[in-house]
Amino acid sequence: MKRPAFTLVELLIVLGMVALMILLSGPQVRRMQMNLNEQVFWHRFRQQYLVGLQTARRGDGPTVIVYLPSKHQMYFQHFKAAPDARISVPKSLQVRNDRQVTIQNHTAYTAPQTWQLVNNDEDYQYAITFQMGGGEYHLRREKKPRFYSGRTNCRLNDYELSGVEPGNVLGWCPLSENTP
Repeated sequence: MKRPAFTLVELLIVLGMVALMILLSGPQVRRMQMNLNEQVFWHRFRQQYLVGLQTARRGDGPTVIVYLPSKHQMYFQHFKAAPDARISVPKSLQVRNDRQVTIQNHTAYTAPQTWQLVNNDEDYQYAITFQMGGGEYHLRREKKPRFYSGRTNCRLNDYELSGVEPGNVLGWCPLSENTP
């Protein structure tokens, strides 16, 4: 009496379908992991920023926030009230317009400025705007502008600018079908 069993062809077809499903779900898993890393980063950033505000408001000293490009980390120096903290920036984000942010003692005053964290893989960027008054910050997620800085071989076929070389329009080059 023969026992029912899978044939080799059936087994190969099922294995092929499983491999195809894994292959197609790979980018989604990577994107989910990237989003999770960014959420964890923003949560830790918020926690350390709140520690800095509390430290400043109690009069225990200012808090300085610095981006360390060599280590791709945000460094929070709380001076004497709390231990210093380093938060790793996700690899998907590139920090631009980074300057030192200081949350002043007692007043929690912060000089107004904006940092940009650009996601090179996706079509968005984050903007952190540090406010003056109570030392607050606002985080915005926005679409990445359709411009690329640093390109010098652009063609301006649609219009002529007198006295300006093509490709050097304020240092920006629009991304379009005319761009080589």
